[in-house]
Amino acid sequence: MVTLLLALLIGVYGRAMWQQTREPVVISAHPWPGYESLFLAEEFDWLPEGVILQRSNNATESIERLRQGVVDVAALTLDEALRLNEQGTPLKIIVVMDESIGADVVVAQPHVAGLEELAGMRIALEQSAVSSIVLENLLRKANLTQDQVHLILRTPDQQNYGWSFGNYDLAITYEPYATTLMQHGGKRLFDSRQFPGMIYDVLVVRDDLSWYQQMVVSDIVAAHFRALDYIRVNREDALRRIAAWRAVSYSDTQAIFSGLYLPGLDSNRDLLSPDGPMATAIDWIQSHLLQHSLPTTERDRIFDDQFLPVKP
Repeated sequence: MVTLLLALLIGVYGRAMWQQTREPVVISAHPWPGYESLFLAEEFDWLPEGVILQRSNNATESIERLRQGVVDVAALTLDEALRLNEQGTPLKIIVVMDESIGADVVVAQPHVAGLEELAGMRIALEQSAVSSIVLENLLRKANLTQDQVHLILRTPDQQNYGWSFGNYDLAITYEPYATTLMQHGGKRLFDSRQFPGMIYDVLVVRDDLSWYQQMVVSDIVAAHFRALDYIRVNREDALRRIAAWRAVSYSDTQAIFSGLYLPGLDSNRDLLSPDGPMATAIDWIQSHLLQHSLPTTERDRIFDDQFLPVKP
């Protein structure tokens, strides 16, 4: 009788532990073309069972969800990931989703003729490091300092309303919001093609996941690369699907993706190296945004390629 009771207790405990380990993995991502591989994987049912892909309006929402432990995985910019880690949310950078080569944009109202007119103008921008990078390069190109312009804090998803009423002269934004502003009369004045190798988007994971969740994350990463392959091989179909759910024309979607480099598996192995191609961007982030520099040993811990698929 005792033996039977003990076996039942072990069985109940074991089942409870198994159910606990099979907790879902929640991803947060906001509209940005470099993250569309995740939504495409969801569209084709390639994400593993139990994964929840949450839509956020902007990076600020994803950061807060990650900080609160509401989500396990998030798509962020490199600087956001490094700063979040420094502020006490341990995480790992496991995939480089894209490099911006034109998709981060300064859109100007029609009356703005060129960079030589920027002094005294109102610039809408998000309170983020990417906006700071764009702003610094924009002002350097225009031979201005920050106190010679007026900054208005607006996230890209909030900029459209104020734009229509002429509340600001320029907007530092990104796709697909940049295309929306240009559809409302705006024009491209400056973009990330003028300062390559500075803006990267990454997939991060909290450092406290269970062993089961880590296995699921590996499957999420595999689904991302599967979706990238689909974009390369079946580009028109992929872009038409993306255009449909973002309510953007196919031609605009083509233009949007021309402003991104989407690194594959081999490139990711190089990029996730502590002294790899992202080193220049990391040095800028450290000198401008972080209170402490990030030693190579710390980069080794944050950049983690163990979730990348093993080459066949």
